[in-house]
Amino acid sequence: LSRMCNVSPGMISSVERGLVNPSVDVLFRICNVLQVSVDYFLPHTNDLEKLTIIKQKEQYVSTSPTSKTYFTSPHFEKLGHSVLLIHLKKHAEYGRRHIVPDSTELVLVIKGSITLHYMGKEHVLEKGDSAYFSAGSLHYIVNHSSEEVILVWCLFKQL
Repeated sequence: LSRMCNVSPGMISSVERGLVNPSVDVLFRICNVLQVSVDYFLPHTNDLEKLTIIKQKEQYVSTSPTSKTYFTSPHFEKLGHSVLLIHLKKHAEYGRRHIVPDSTELVLVIKGSITLHYMGKEHVLEKGDSAYFSAGSLHYIVNHSSEEVILVWCLFKQL
């Protein structure tokens, strides 16, 4: 397979063991050699057609002195994805100044105003604003207002 795809045996081995994700070019080569569609390696339609409803009373809730976080997507976590609804108290900080390798995040401000600290720079986001960024860099948010802020925070693991 490696010879037919013009890639190293180590690359094929790493892909097979789930250690690396192939580039689009390598994926197309593998599909050509195996005579399968790229869809063969993507989630099946049946999985995409499933509807999961999680009532608020069924959601996991984490409460701290500065925030209340609703984990609205427990089934996504199996895929490495999370969707959080965050109520952040006035002048509070959220995000533990963390780095999440191989992930991207999206923050959407539902109510209030925050400062997103990302790669040493500050970005003010108002109600309705959003930010999409690589989680592999240091990031956190601060509620700089004198009222509670409500956010939707999504974490997407790169597949």
